[in-house]
Amino acid sequence: MAMSESGLIPGEPRERIPLARILMATVGAIGAAIVANVIVFFIGDAAGAFPDDYRFSPPGGGETGMGVGNVIFSTITFLAIAGIVFAIISRVSGRPVRIFLYVAAVALVLSFFQPFTLPDPPGSMIAFLLLMHVVAAVVGVLVLLRLAVR
Repeated sequence: MAMSESGLIPGEPRERIPLARILMATVGAIGAAIVANVIVFFIGDAAGAFPDDYRFSPPGGGETGMGVGNVIFSTITFLAIAGIVFAIISRVSGRPVRIFLYVAAVALVLSFFQPFTLPDPPGSMIAFLLLMHVVAAVVGVLVLLRLAVR
């Protein structure tokens, strides 16, 4: 990747990104990632990766099955956190896009541990959950940056 004279990634802002723009970009990223993840979920569900009789205890207690509501909630939660992190990075860094991409990559790798905390999940469920983590990260980060950095 070619560097500009200032050492920034080409297209990387030289000034602070307005918080309102980051907020709107985060909402767009959440929407796009939800659509993408719900599609992947339904493909996995049709393939039998999410058995109706599989139950687990989410944070906060109770018992539930793996459903589209879990997918939507998780996507919203983690991309909202991504938006907050991007807003913070854009305030403290001269290279917010570059730093955010590094942080997002680390967060994605760390997220791969979560599916393995479920009690005895089928292997196909693990595979689809990992795929949904990648889809949410790629779609979410690309849309967030595309909308925030103009």
